[in-house]
Amino acid sequence: MSRCEPAAALARERQRGRWRLVEYETMDGIKGVMAYAAPGEHTPEIRLPVSLRGPHRIFVGINYTRAPHGDLLHHSEWPIYGQVQLALEGDVGFTRFALEVGWGRTPNKGRVGKDSEIYRSMQEVYWKTADLTGVGHIVVRPMEEPYLEAGVQQIANISYVRCEPLDAAAEATRRALQSTPETKRMALLWCSGMLSGHAMGNEPYHPTDPAWIRHELAPFVGNDIGLLVFEAVRGNLCCFHTKVGDIGSPDDRWHDEWLDPLVEAVKFCRQHGLKIAAGLRMMGPGYPMIDAPIARARFYWQHPEWAKRTRDGMPCTNLSIAFPEVRQYWLSLLRETLERGVDGVHLHLQRSQPFVMFEEPVVSSFQKKFGVDPRTLPDEDPRLVQHKADFLTQFLREVRALVDERPGRTVGVTFYGEPHKYDGQGGFHPLRYNCDVDRWIDEELADYLMPSPAVVPEALRAWKARAQGRVKFWVDMQPRTQDGVKHVQQARGYYEAGADGLALWDGERRPPHASEWAVVRHLGHRDQLDLLEKEAPGYYRRVHLRKLGPFYAPESFHDG
Repeated sequence: MSRCEPAAALARERQRGRWRLVEYETMDGIKGVMAYAAPGEHTPEIRLPVSLRGPHRIFVGINYTRAPHGDLLHHSEWPIYGQVQLALEGDVGFTRFALEVGWGRTPNKGRVGKDSEIYRSMQEVYWKTADLTGVGHIVVRPMEEPYLEAGVQQIANISYVRCEPLDAAAEATRRALQSTPETKRMALLWCSGMLSGHAMGNEPYHPTDPAWIRHELAPFVGNDIGLLVFEAVRGNLCCFHTKVGDIGSPDDRWHDEWLDPLVEAVKFCRQHGLKIAAGLRMMGPGYPMIDAPIARARFYWQHPEWAKRTRDGMPCTNLSIAFPEVRQYWLSLLRETLERGVDGVHLHLQRSQPFVMFEEPVVSSFQKKFGVDPRTLPDEDPRLVQHKADFLTQFLREVRALVDERPGRTVGVTFYGEPHKYDGQGGFHPLRYNCDVDRWIDEELADYLMPSPAVVPEALRAWKARAQGRVKFWVDMQPRTQDGVKHVQQARGYYEAGADGLALWDGERRPPHASEWAVVRHLGHRDQLDLLEKEAPGYYRRVHLRKLGPFYAPESFHDG
């Protein structure tokens, strides 16, 4: 990395705002120089000269050191949005790279948090295949806003870039995995938490440069992603210039320099042949101490009478769609997204459930129909379970009617797909969460149904038989991070059970795990799964360090 330009951005000692060059040696005797950059110092991007010609497979080596304020690197199994960004000159956008957690784990309950070998090694991952003729440089830069906040910021590193000329076998693989209209049978569900602020309370981010959206969405171009579900509505807070919901500023006023992220996302998708749907997640307020904009939920506090209620009348922190006014509120936000040119809308019904409990419309209508107070019945009473589900079905009918005002637009639903037997017949309807999938199918209320986080094959087969091709089932690929071979095996099982395609919840966090993404992005190739399974192990390897700087790495960095 000492060859990177400009030289003024590099230093051998720690200097604020410059990449620090550190010499290393691997256990097999390879010597090199890696570069680190601390977050939040406005360290400039650097460019690694490329003089190669022709198509090459490109691998990237990274040393994932500790975060600057404690061991934030490994706080979960899918820990970070990225540690460093790379792009070839001429790429659509940058690629974020994050710790690979699917391969080479220690037996520590499947997690990587205490795997100190990470600090004493480099993770090499396959990035992409590209023709390097005339490329000139590989551009490297640290993470930028909004990825500098506490809990996600990381020390950037680039250890090396390794390029392999394409041989005949690699060229055959590349050709076999090229995307076609038939392979675009994958949906990526993009969580907009870094825009709106996550539910735990961080502040929203309002981009002012269209390049931000371009870099975020670039990994979904040129592969098997056919539908981007952009989570535009997160409770009261909207990731667009709304006139109905909230926008996240203290005075709820839109600033002229802000870009409309949904509008920019629609533009990007149009340019690159992606379909885009606006996602709705019916979140409620935060309480008692979270006061970030996403937790304020102004509409909820204006209408506490429309909250969900327990059997004894205590309110809960979500609105109930048993009230027509609540359904109309959500519909008004979806209408705004449709006005921005999206190809459809998508309901995230595997979050914020149940959607009705024991509110007055539920109780009174049940008493009128069955002559008994539902609050006296057990939760699993089939009549009560079905009655609650009917309210969600009614909401879905209203969503369908809204979307059908604009011919050609689609409705998608993500729902909790694990089987429950509340119908007393051993069926597979997830009615516990108010989701009457059978009725949705019969009434053709959705174009896409995406069970999440999993679905048993029997359930999928039953729904497919019932749908007779009128609805497409795209099954969520969970867990979010696992090695590529496991992704392939899971996809094969879903396809064999009848899945029309696959879905990726929290899709914005998938591409940074490069070796996994190299497999996942091609899983629409249902006829090439054997090839992908064969290729996947070669997309990752761990390179152990003998020396890092002046230190003997195997016996160092045990405590910092």
